[in-house]
Amino acid sequence: MKNILLILFSVLATVSFSQQVVINEVYGAGGNSGAAFRNDYVELFNPGSLPVELSGWSVQYASATATGTWQVAVLSGLIQPGRYYLLQLAAGAGNGQALPTADASGTIGMSASAGKVALVNSVTVLTGNCPTGAQIIDRVGYGSSANCFDGTGPSVSPSATLSIMRRIAGADTDNNTVDFQTVVPNPQNGQPMDQTISFSPLQERRYGDPSSVVVATASSGLPVTLSSTDQSVASVDGFTVTIHSAGETTLFARQGGDAGFNAAPEVGQALRVNKAILTATADPKTRFVGEVNPVFTLSYSGFIGADAPGMIDLPPTLASSANLSSPPGDYPITLSGGTDKNYGFVLVPGKLTVANPVDVPDVYITSPVDGMTDVAIPITVMVLPVRQAKLFTIQISKDASFSTFVEKTGGRRQSFSTLDYNTSYFVRVRTNLSEAFGRTTRFVTGRPEQFTYLLSPSISTSGVDVSPRMICNPVVGATAYTIQVSTASDLTGMSIVQTGLRSQWITGLLFSTTYYVRVKTDLSPTWGPTKSFVTRPDPGAESSATLSTLRQAVGQASSVKAPGAMTEQEPQKVRMGIVAYPNPFTDAFVLMCNTAEKKKLFLRIVNVQGVEVFAGEVDLTTQLQLGVDWTPGVYIIYGLGKERNEVFRVVKR
Repeated sequence: MKNILLILFSVLATVSFSQQVVINEVYGAGGNSGAAFRNDYVELFNPGSLPVELSGWSVQYASATATGTWQVAVLSGLIQPGRYYLLQLAAGAGNGQALPTADASGTIGMSASAGKVALVNSVTVLTGNCPTGAQIIDRVGYGSSANCFDGTGPSVSPSATLSIMRRIAGADTDNNTVDFQTVVPNPQNGQPMDQTISFSPLQERRYGDPSSVVVATASSGLPVTLSSTDQSVASVDGFTVTIHSAGETTLFARQGGDAGFNAAPEVGQALRVNKAILTATADPKTRFVGEVNPVFTLSYSGFIGADAPGMIDLPPTLASSANLSSPPGDYPITLSGGTDKNYGFVLVPGKLTVANPVDVPDVYITSPVDGMTDVAIPITVMVLPVRQAKLFTIQISKDASFSTFVEKTGGRRQSFSTLDYNTSYFVRVRTNLSEAFGRTTRFVTGRPEQFTYLLSPSISTSGVDVSPRMICNPVVGATAYTIQVSTASDLTGMSIVQTGLRSQWITGLLFSTTYYVRVKTDLSPTWGPTKSFVTRPDPGAESSATLSTLRQAVGQASSVKAPGAMTEQEPQKVRMGIVAYPNPFTDAFVLMCNTAEKKKLFLRIVNVQGVEVFAGEVDLTTQLQLGVDWTPGVYIIYGLGKERNEVFRVVKR
């Protein structure tokens, strides 16, 4: 017996799973006395990964020693991968329970103890005691007298209470003796099976918590989908849950089923998102005896992300028991109330100091004023003059207690550039005359985009070159500036967008056109304010009479010898009182009138190849900038006045 078991285990250890449909279970005692089921049946199984169409196939049966034709039961429909197919056959004397819903039926009456069963991929009747051929997909001989089987012998005999079934569904060694065993009959059909969803319990979350992954699986192994009933509280992407606000939502897990499984009952769980904790602290204040209380302010700590004080639904209220007749001393500034959807408040009282004038140094910040917002960085702090004070120590801190601070000592006017944008700060000052600080001032820095705008060309400038150099206002901390130029006031549609340093050249603009321009930096995705300018007219559009007069006069003047190049950065002067500076130049030069003879004149400028780069009437009562879009080289300038003509040259390096 021990040797037989060793052989059996050795065979099973090398078993392979067929990629075709196999006969999985046979029961031939249907309806007999003591039968488990009312009908005979054959159960098929598909161990493959694809569905198999059984239409045109058949299950055929012959008695254990028959040599003639076999009986045929025709099959139809699909057998899905990993699923069963139940063929119901003849009923006996009516004993036993009914079979599950069959996928196909026939009238074959099989022997309860010995016989031959074949799965055939056609309905052609088999003949002979043990037919062969490619049409036979699988076969089973059961009972010791069966003369047709796979392998070394038939399987064991079934009975009224036992069927023969493969030891492992789909495992086929082509040896009926090894592959099959007797078991309690268990007919299974190909109808969709039920499935359930396992959804791990959800933990309470808090506003501001990072995204997390939840787990939900289906017993079928099919994919599960998640959804949230309130996207404003929490949204779901796959199995990742992202918190958006405090509140409650329900997450539903669903699996809709497929050909092999019915839809699973959906499973829902409530997800509660608690409020974050926000600490509200009353700012310290100082006043003198007999004065009214100052405006009380508070500071917050614990904001999530980009949340700011202005977003609080109802801020806490502040109050103090000190009044006009209160003697010198410290009085609590209390907080009460305050509500917000996403925050619960921790209220921290502050201190109001009521002092005699001699107790507090008469020194305080005059700029920025207390409560000022949108303060630009760098910030210049100015201090009230104090008699005999030579040094002023200024401290700036993010908290009212000045536990950490930035400090500078110097004159009454000091600059701070290492501050953060959109942040509340406290500032105080003392002098070299006393160790005591004066009253505290509070201010809030602005957002980067508030200071992101174009310096040059300035707003509403006209006569701007079509390839202008644009200079942005410097923004502390910014390393990249993006400039957008458009003819549309709302900067929609076609526009020029380029990113670079604070000074950039923009090319491709049109003459005599109004442009709108805005700037943003790498510190903020928000654009700064929009400005506009107008490009200069097209020189080619000058009236033919004016240009004809100009060119005729210039032609007469062209015989005048151009003076030599001037020394580096030396203004070039001509008799009409015009100055070109600098000359030579690298970026641009300026033409201006340095005598009382400030008037309009015609200019024509050509390069050494004679190509005209400028022609038109100009007004030198103001400075005229030229040369921005010129290539390096020598340029001849012809000037036509009412009384004389002049010609000189400039050099661009």
